[in-house]
Amino acid sequence: MSHCNGENKQSSDSASPTRDSRIEYDEIASWVEVEDVQLYNKGGFHPVHIGDILAGKFEVVHKLGYGGFSTVWLCLDVTNQKWRAVKIMTADHSSKERDNEIVDHLLREASLKQLQDCHIAIPHERFWIEGPNGRHLCFVTDVYGLNAFYWSLHQDPTKETTEGNIINVCYQIIKGVHFLHSKGICHGDLKPGNILAKLRSLDGLTKDQMLELTGEPDLFEFDTVSGEDPGPHAPEYCVSRITTYWFKHFLSDSIVIGDFGESFHINSPPKTTGIPALYAAPEILFEGVPGPASDIWSLACTIYEVRTHDLLFASLWGSGMRDLLGAISSYIGPLPEPYKSSQDQQSTGVEGVTIEPSTRKDDYPCPFEESIGIERCFSPNRENLPPEQVETFKYRFRKEEVSMLADLLKKMLRYDPVERIGIDAVIRHPWVNGTPKENSPAGEPKSIWTLGLSLTSLRAFSRRYLPGYANWKSS
Repeated sequence: MSHCNGENKQSSDSASPTRDSRIEYDEIASWVEVEDVQLYNKGGFHPVHIGDILAGKFEVVHKLGYGGFSTVWLCLDVTNQKWRAVKIMTADHSSKERDNEIVDHLLREASLKQLQDCHIAIPHERFWIEGPNGRHLCFVTDVYGLNAFYWSLHQDPTKETTEGNIINVCYQIIKGVHFLHSKGICHGDLKPGNILAKLRSLDGLTKDQMLELTGEPDLFEFDTVSGEDPGPHAPEYCVSRITTYWFKHFLSDSIVIGDFGESFHINSPPKTTGIPALYAAPEILFEGVPGPASDIWSLACTIYEVRTHDLLFASLWGSGMRDLLGAISSYIGPLPEPYKSSQDQQSTGVEGVTIEPSTRKDDYPCPFEESIGIERCFSPNRENLPPEQVETFKYRFRKEEVSMLADLLKKMLRYDPVERIGIDAVIRHPWVNGTPKENSPAGEPKSIWTLGLSLTSLRAFSRRYLPGYANWKSS
């Protein structure tokens, strides 16, 4: 692997002769923020180079992100000088056209203004590319900023408006899910990574000005294991995604919900969805049928993460299914039937998992209140601090809000989908409608711990900012 100058010989829109055998590539170092190069095969990614013109008008300037099913490119529309994000799906995923069908349904059911007001990301355009690896569906959208988790992490905890801004973004997420459910659609993959912050207008920025903000693209050559030329199936180099916080002066307090690749009609659910286990409801973990209640579970996990900067069901002891189920059990009780029997049969269940006795204080009557309210930190000098500073460590948020949010989470997180409240009840809950939008400062912060950052969020922070650990990826 090496850096290269970026001169390319092939057009991104042109189809070329293809080979039938699968090409194996040398792995690129894990610290390089690029897509899985093994997917530059039939059915996989479309090869793209900096400077390519997509659909006759979108000039590729940089890479915004990537995931298992797509790459996302920062493009300049040369016909009107507007900045756009172009998401190019893998050929195999494009053939399912689920994203396309959901977008068509939403456009039939609502006006563009309704979709915008309800924080639903709808593409400006869609087009297809015929390439050496197949036929690729492409979505053209606005350029968005941080996902919802990192957006909240960047909010200044010393400002009086921060609490209201974060709760308002949680409300926007709830409003978006309410809209989708009202139109007969389940999102199916609701998580902070699929919720992005809007940017104020980038129009008027020249290409040179944009590159001053983003930095020049880092290009990395890669080879096949055999040493043979992969032909048109792979680009001549991979482009590392933008890792700088280039849009900080354009970031807004409004979000959009996107990525409808796992979405489905409520009356026609799939067998399962591809949502990560940390956000998946029990019925999905145990291969049951997803539905609106599954979105409610994922929404609860998302709200908690955005509000507190922590993963709700993260375990300090591991990341397997046993650890996840142990964490869930510590909040809402032991696995009931039929989940317990199903897990026992798989021999990977929570048998033998010890849930530590609660260290909950008397003024935190439930696990959710303890989790939301108590700062998860260690201070060797805590016993020597005056009472007013100890209080700052103990409470991350106002006690009234802790109680209301805990009540909402308890109602959204039930093993039985039928027992979870629906989205209508969520949007009417006092935490959503009744929480004051102003802060009640608990004293002057004395250290990073008093800023509401926990061990979990610090790990996330280091992945985002330390070289080689940036973790924002498109899905």
